[in-house]
Amino acid sequence: MKETDLKIFLIMFLIYGLTGVSVFSAWVTVGDAGFSGGGADYHDIAIDGNDTPYVVYTVRDNDNKTTVRKFNGTSWEVVGMPGFSAGHASNNTMAVDSSDNPYVAYLDWENSYSVAVRKFTGTNWEHVGDVGFSAGQTNFPYMALDPSDSPHVIYLDYEVSQKATVMKYGGTSWETVGMQGFSTGWIEDSVLAFDSSDTAYAAYQESENGLKATVMKFNGTSWETLGSAGFTADWVKYMSLSFDSSDTPFIAFQDGANDFQASVMKYNGVTWEHVGNPGFSVDQAFFTKLAIDSNDTLYVLYSDIGNSQKATVMKFNGTNWETVGSKGFSAGQITWPHLAFDSSNTPYVVYGDVVNSSKTTVMKYEDGPSPTPTATPACTELGVTLSMPSTYFTPGDLCSCTVFVCNTDSQVYNDVPLFVVLDVYGSYFFAPSFSDFDNFEIDLPPGRQTVEVLPEFIWPSGVGSAQDIIWYAAMTNAEMTELFGEMDMWIFGWGV
Repeated sequence: MKETDLKIFLIMFLIYGLTGVSVFSAWVTVGDAGFSGGGADYHDIAIDGNDTPYVVYTVRDNDNKTTVRKFNGTSWEVVGMPGFSAGHASNNTMAVDSSDNPYVAYLDWENSYSVAVRKFTGTNWEHVGDVGFSAGQTNFPYMALDPSDSPHVIYLDYEVSQKATVMKYGGTSWETVGMQGFSTGWIEDSVLAFDSSDTAYAAYQESENGLKATVMKFNGTSWETLGSAGFTADWVKYMSLSFDSSDTPFIAFQDGANDFQASVMKYNGVTWEHVGNPGFSVDQAFFTKLAIDSNDTLYVLYSDIGNSQKATVMKFNGTNWETVGSKGFSAGQITWPHLAFDSSNTPYVVYGDVVNSSKTTVMKYEDGPSPTPTATPACTELGVTLSMPSTYFTPGDLCSCTVFVCNTDSQVYNDVPLFVVLDVYGSYFFAPSFSDFDNFEIDLPPGRQTVEVLPEFIWPSGVGSAQDIIWYAAMTNAEMTELFGEMDMWIFGWGV
C-alpha cells in the first residue's frame, strides 16, 4: 500500500470509525431532512409543553406564503393549511402560549407591509385582532408573548421615520405600548423579550448610534434606556435577546468590532459587559441566535463562515465558550436558522438546508458521555486510551498527552504500529514527529504500558484560543491494512 493511500485509510478509520459510534454526543436530524417541500426562508421554532416542536417558514414555490409544521414523533405534519398567509410573507416569528396554542407573526406584503399576527385555533389560523392593525407600512416585525400570554410585536414604523414601535393585543384590539416611534433614530434588527415580572425589553440597531446596539425597557409609562444607548464597540447585526432565571438580560450579535464574529453581552445592573471573550466564535458568524436553557446555560447558534457556512452551536461553561458537538455539524450551508429547547434542555435548531435545495431541516443534540481525564485506565480490552490532564488549557496549566496501550492476550506482539494523529481543523499531524505521516512502533507484552506523546510542559501565554482540537489513536496490524484493537479520541481546546 502506498504511503498516500495508507494515510487516507488511517484518517478515514480513525475519524469515521470513532465519530460514527453512537455513544458519543451528536447532532441528529429530526424526521426527514428538507421536509418543507420547497426552498424555505424566515424560519423560527417553538416547543410546546408536551415537547412537540413547531416550525414556521415561508415557501418560495408557494408564493412565499407562511406554513407551520409540527413533529408528530415520526414526521413533520402541516398545522392547519399550508401557505395560510394571504400572500407573500417574511420575517416570521413564532411562540407557543401556556395552553400550547401556537402564534405566528410576519410581515404581510399583501396588506401594505403591515404586521400580521395569527393564532391556531385547532383547525384554522385566525387573525389576532384586526388585519393590518399596525398604522401603515412596517419592517422587521418580531413577536413575543408576555407571561400572561398577551402577544406583543415590535417593528420598524414607517409612519414615524422608521423608528421603533411596540404594540400589544389587549384582548379585543391592538394598542401602542408607550409612545409610537420611541427610539431616537431609525432602527434595524428589532427584537423583544419579557422578564418574569412582565417587563418588556426591546433591542435594536439604531442609526443615531452608528447601528450599535441599544436596549430599552418599558417602565409602565415610557421606554427607558438600559445602560447606555449604543453600548457596543461598533455596529452589530443579527441580534437576539433573552433572560436567565434571575432576569439578567443577555444579547448576542454579529460583532462589527471583532471581525464579524459572535459576541454576547449582559447587563450587570449598571453597564453592559461581555460574557466570555468578545468575538468568541473564532470565525465570522452570521444569523446569530441566542437561547438560554433552564439551567441558565447560554447557547449561541450561527452560520459558521470558517466551516463553509454550516451550523455551529456554542455554549458558555461559566468561563469560556465551548462547541456543542462539532463545528459545522449541518450537511452544508444554512440560512435563516433558529434555536429552542425542550423541557429536558435538548437544543433543537431549524434552518434552510442549502444542500437540500434550501428546504427546511431540523436537528437536535443528543448528549452522550464526554471524555474525562484518565490517569491509569483499567486494562480490560485490547486497545488504546488517550489521556490529557484536562480538556481545556489556559496559560500556566500543566499539559501532556499520553496513550495507554492494553494487551489482554497472553502473547507478546512485536513491532506494532501505533498511530496518534492530531486533527487541527482538518489538518492532520502524525506523532511522534508531527509530520505529514509518521507512527510509533511498539512491542506489546501482556498488560498495560504507557506511550508518551507529549511530555509535561506548562501551557504558554500568547497562543490565542481554539476549540475542538482532536487526538485520534489506534494500532494496526504489521501490514497497516487493518485496525488492531480498540481506538480512542480526545477533544480539547485552550484559551486565555
